[in-house]
Amino acid sequence: KDLKVENVSVQQDTIAGEFRNSCDLVLISKPTFIIMDAKGAAVDRGEIKEFYLPPEKQIPFKIKVSDKIPQGNYNIELNFSFFGRGALIKELAFSKDETGQIKLLKVEE
Repeated sequence: KDLKVENVSVQQDTIAGEFRNSCDLVLISKPTFIIMDAKGAAVDRGEIKEFYLPPEKQIPFKIKVSDKIPQGNYNIELNFSFFGRGALIKELAFSKDETGQIKLLKVEE
């Protein structure tokens, strides 16, 4: 499975981007995410809307970063389960400063 995370940006308290299907199969998944602090502890988790993604197409996604998450550096683990046909994990990293502003640090290709 070749699913890419592209065009990731910060929009106020939300991390947004696109999932792109770069293989020749239709991908169906209901992704979940876990936000982890620098020690690896989960500080938030949630689901992203289930998608049906034809080959060479993309679909937008958004992850709202909770106001309850304090300043610091974090990783987001995106988990894609393909309903009994395997799974895929992608990672993003961001920081949150004392004013609550979010900055992207890394997007796994």
